[in-house]
Amino acid sequence: MISLSFILTFIASVALCLGMKRHHRQIWGRAPEKQTVLLCRFGGWGLMAIGIALCVFELGGPLGFVTWFGLFAACTLMLNFALPYVAEISKR
Repeated sequence: MISLSFILTFIASVALCLGMKRHHRQIWGRAPEKQTVLLCRFGGWGLMAIGIALCVFELGGPLGFVTWFGLFAACTLMLNFALPYVAEISKR
């Protein structure tokens, strides 16, 4: 369950990142449509909520939240390091 929460949190972080016009343009080379932005934002927050729920369900309230925040920090760190490389590869 924790690994599933990690995967969902990472996908949610990517979706929230792509919901920002600057990062969407950086990856795909064009500005996103309004529907795409809304889908990425709502989908990202929904997946975050599911990830939190999985951690809390598995480990209980306080420990689940702390574990999820650790997973979130790891996911965003990975995304911050990967985004410049993905943007450079997508330009080729």
